[in-house]
Amino acid sequence: MITIPLFTFLIIYCVFLIIFSIFFFINVGYLISTGSISTASTAITFFVLIFALIVVGATLFALSNTNWGQTITLFNSDWFGDTITGTNTF
Repeated sequence: MITIPLFTFLIIYCVFLIIFSIFFFINVGYLISTGSISTASTAITFFVLIFALIVVGATLFALSNTNWGQTITLFNSDWFGDTITGTNTF
């Protein structure tokens, strides 16, 4: 039986959030350094930030009662009965 703990998905999600944050701050730094700050770029950046915060807040709310120690079964030979072991009894 092949299982993985549920918290591995939490770790992957946190890595994604870190990468997203890095790119967001690079974008803001680029806008500031090139002098490209306009009403449109500020509005788009603000909306992206608000949307990201809503998604993170909704994720925290949805996952607040999650048992992170639970395991997920990826493969179990019992799903296929005796076809893998070759001990079919007909």
